[in-house]
Amino acid sequence: MQRWLLNSMSVSNTLLENKSLSDRILLENIPSGQDFLDTVMAAMKKSKVLEITYKGYWREHESTFRVAPYCVKLFRQRWYLVGNSVYEGKIRIYSMDRVLEAKLTDAPFSYPKDFSPEVYFEGCFGVIRGDGTGIETVKIKVNANQANYLRSLPLHPSQKETERNADHSIFTLQVRPTFDFQQELLWNGDALEVLEPLWLRQELAGTVKRMWNHYNTK
Repeated sequence: MQRWLLNSMSVSNTLLENKSLSDRILLENIPSGQDFLDTVMAAMKKSKVLEITYKGYWREHESTFRVAPYCVKLFRQRWYLVGNSVYEGKIRIYSMDRVLEAKLTDAPFSYPKDFSPEVYFEGCFGVIRGDGTGIETVKIKVNANQANYLRSLPLHPSQKETERNADHSIFTLQVRPTFDFQQELLWNGDALEVLEPLWLRQELAGTVKRMWNHYNTK
């Protein structure tokens, strides 16, 4: 976190020192997920249950419920809240840009001593974890040009380059091949090929075939 903060401060200072170039500095838009970040942090610090009003993308109406906040995670410009649903009694992950309201309650909670955010997200590419997908060895073949991008910005901390020649490189990763990871692989187009595991190769092949069927129409 200290490294992240220092990097962020360094960038912020650079931008502030060059405000005269504001029309020539193009930044990515960040959704409104940080609106309630202070409230969530306060709840975590005080060990107080949160009451949030939430509207998922797949639901017609919002719902209000209580959550014991365990941790937050930043991924792809979105903040996510990981907490124990008081009603369900299980850990859930909430995208904070879908939180309509959040407030502290007087109800206390005890942060479980056996919960580790790092262990909870072990092997995860992003924030998808609870779909039952285990950690597997994924082997991918990437052409020489695209391999440069993967070296400078690895797909996952476990990524290792096990083979390299003039035409391609092979990388192995210990990761959960969840939906978000599969989407990232597809983003590389025909520059990347999944070699192992077989089920993942077949899964992506099926996705590519369905995409072809969408476009192969007159």
